[in-house]
Amino acid sequence: FQYHDRDDFEIYTYSLNRPMSTKNEGEDDEVTAIQNGSDCFKLLPPSELSLLDMAKQIQDDELHIIVDLCGYAGTSKVAELMSLLKQQHQQQQQHFPVQISYMGFPGSSGAPYIDYMIVDDIVVPPPTHQKSGSNDNEWWSVRKWYTEGLIYMPHCYFVNSHLHCAHDALLPSHDGRGEALDKRKNRYGLPSNNDNDGFVFCCHSRPDKIDPKTFRVWLNALDRVRHHNQDQQHENMPRMNNAVLWLLKSCDEMEDNLRLIVKEEYPNLSQEALIFASIAERNEHLSRLACADLFLDTPSYNAHTLGCDALFVGVPMISLLRPDNGEREDDYVNSNTEIGTTKLASRVGASLLRAAGMYDEMVCEDMISYEELMVSCALNKDGWYDHARQKLISSREECPLFNTKRWVQNLELAFREIAWNSGDSFKGSERRRKGTNDDILILD
Repeated sequence: FQYHDRDDFEIYTYSLNRPMSTKNEGEDDEVTAIQNGSDCFKLLPPSELSLLDMAKQIQDDELHIIVDLCGYAGTSKVAELMSLLKQQHQQQQQHFPVQISYMGFPGSSGAPYIDYMIVDDIVVPPPTHQKSGSNDNEWWSVRKWYTEGLIYMPHCYFVNSHLHCAHDALLPSHDGRGEALDKRKNRYGLPSNNDNDGFVFCCHSRPDKIDPKTFRVWLNALDRVRHHNQDQQHENMPRMNNAVLWLLKSCDEMEDNLRLIVKEEYPNLSQEALIFASIAERNEHLSRLACADLFLDTPSYNAHTLGCDALFVGVPMISLLRPDNGEREDDYVNSNTEIGTTKLASRVGASLLRAAGMYDEMVCEDMISYEELMVSCALNKDGWYDHARQKLISSREECPLFNTKRWVQNLELAFREIAWNSGDSFKGSERRRKGTNDDILILD
């Protein structure tokens, strides 16, 4: 919010939750930063105000654009409020802000009251208009499933403030070497950098994002890395007997279930190869994440903020993105290993990696390649993998992924075009009354 051009924009933020002091200093700082970055910060608690009261406050502020940061990922009151604003406009021709959906829900709202949605050309590919031997003008397109006009951001649609708010979480030895990081690894029971046969595969995403196919691919790679002397393809590589898979623990039952799979299906894998981390407050989470060697994205539902976290602390991330070649998910999704990546939530990792300059190295087209890349990273720890990690770290200050100010400036280009198309009165152009909005492509 603080990077908006105050010559052209006035920023109002509305919270339906009353801020309260927490034990997590990071969350307190986040709320304070939002308040300080806004020209006007208002509380609209549903326990104290009716929907009509909330809508009246927003109408009185005469906004031109309002952005819904919740969608279906939060209280339904936000969706109800946005819907009410549209109803009031239709019934009374009142001042009506353009409504934009962003970030909270990774998909189309399907709601007639949402005018636009912020995306990029990886998470929602534009329709492809040519295919040899086909009469279908849009032979591969997910665009038709989005009811909103789409604002196509350059680089990546997903904004973060890591460079400005999370820098203190970086260890002095964030490059993956040094005594400070080794001490931290020892605290979590991880192999240290002095262990030439150690490698830390990591996924601290919510456990419900881990599907059975992906977990078994991870175990396949882990088994191969720890016993690669039996793998002819990598028989001349150094041993990695202490490679581990480091996961976030949600409960004892979750850990027991995953350990049971290892016991029954991977008899050569020691139970010590699985390490579980407890949920931690944000600063500890960021600093311990730097202990990982490789972050494993969950293909069915990608890491979003957590993907930014890993890349920011210098940990490369593997992600899956199926080719946009018109192949129906039914053709492969029921195979033993393959997973579809048609939905937005399964394409975010590739978008983050592109903006971090790591797309070519770390995005795989199928789960077979995903497994091979896991093995290759571990067995080339001091070779090309180390070069890839150093590339990620050295570009942190300049890459588009962490350039928040640049992202805001690009978003403002879209806001200006929306304002121009909507007219000064903001009572709704003919296009808005019909519920159709042209897509907007932002060039950086």
